[in-house]
Amino acid sequence: MNRVAQTTLLSSYKSQLEYIQQSPKFTKLDGQIEANNFPGYSVITPPGEEDSQNDKYYQHLQQCQQLLVELLGTNLMIPLPSNSFHLTLADLIWESAFIDASQTNPQFEEKLRSCIAESFQELSIAKNGHQVRWQILGIMVMTRAIGVCLVPKDESSYNQILQLRRS
Repeated sequence: MNRVAQTTLLSSYKSQLEYIQQSPKFTKLDGQIEANNFPGYSVITPPGEEDSQNDKYYQHLQQCQQLLVELLGTNLMIPLPSNSFHLTLADLIWESAFIDASQTNPQFEEKLRSCIAESFQELSIAKNGHQVRWQILGIMVMTRAIGVCLVPKDESSYNQILQLRRS
């Protein structure tokens, strides 16, 4: 938790800004932003447009993004469409590591999907009747993204996410 909290401090923003790079996931051509095909796997929540239960949360994120655009401009960041907002639970494998693994083992992607499904079955979040609850800790600046940093709101939520990430 302390490591995550440090990423939301002003001193962290200042040190990270000098290392910002363009994300290979997007291209800006003639003022239009296009998503690129990007090999890999991440575990994410359903995007905002598919998650009506958290509509207020996604509206708040849209407002935060608008404020960041006003403060930073579009030269430093490319705003995402709000319908693509999501929570990344785990970036598992991407780009060259994914390509190499897929070339080495033609069944790699199938096995990875099976392992992800098994992890969720073992976790059985719905079984205990407790939903994972989050609270916003702050904004974090990463090499290729600016994001909202969330932390579990209670011990039960923390333990469920910890179990998922370890599986």
